[in-house]
Amino acid sequence: MREKAQEFEPIINKFSIIVDEKTYRYQKQLNFCKINNLKKTAKNGGKEEDQNVINDNSIDFCANIIYNISAKVVYSLNTYQRLKELSEQNNGMLKTMDVVNAGISKSALAKYVKNQNLEKVCHGIYRDPDKWMDQMYLLQLRCPQTVFSHDTALFLHDLTDRDPLYYSVTAKTGYNPSHLSKEKIKVYTIKKDLFELGLSNIVTPFGNKVRVYDIERTICDIVRSRSTIEIQIFQDALKNYSRRRDKNLLRLEEYAIQFHVERIIRRYLEVLL
Repeated sequence: MREKAQEFEPIINKFSIIVDEKTYRYQKQLNFCKINNLKKTAKNGGKEEDQNVINDNSIDFCANIIYNISAKVVYSLNTYQRLKELSEQNNGMLKTMDVVNAGISKSALAKYVKNQNLEKVCHGIYRDPDKWMDQMYLLQLRCPQTVFSHDTALFLHDLTDRDPLYYSVTAKTGYNPSHLSKEKIKVYTIKKDLFELGLSNIVTPFGNKVRVYDIERTICDIVRSRSTIEIQIFQDALKNYSRRRDKNLLRLEEYAIQFHVERIIRRYLEVLL
């Protein structure tokens, strides 16, 4: 078939191929019929006559080739564009799960990763090396069962101006934190019925959305874990919370009751408010 295609290659560009999703049309351009490589010789009564003849079957064959190539090119371009959009939506990050959910094959993703020189940061996650690495976002992609909490949540909520040296997250009781502990990430655990209390989303300094506990839950967390929080960070967080216009004291009290720290928090706030 490849030889057949090469045989008719000179005429491929002599037709306008109009491709849509299901059908194609082609139009003969008669002014090209006089090109030498399209002339065929026919003998009639001992005389040679130039025949401007193009076999219709040959035209169909060529049109089919062009149609198939065009369809593949259009599909590849559409797939490339969708992968590029997914990457841009996540600031240079691509997850295999998101790609598959978008209806794109893993083989297409593999080609895109190779052609764009993306880096594999962990299983099923790739990044554009030209983009800044958002460690918070990457951590949550790797460990979606965790939520940023305690001093990391204080930083995300602007309740402290200290950039966390190591991140703090909370997971449900039973979660195995060994792989995170090796990275010096502090992992707190909480029983299942309290895990989602105060759960919210926030944007990191790099513009990515991550899961974090709201400010009232964060205050309860640092009070409960005050022995592991630096005293200066702890005091600054309470002072900054007391000055916040968006604080919700009623919600704080509701959370504090569930965590059995309502008396401690009330004592601190009576001094600050």
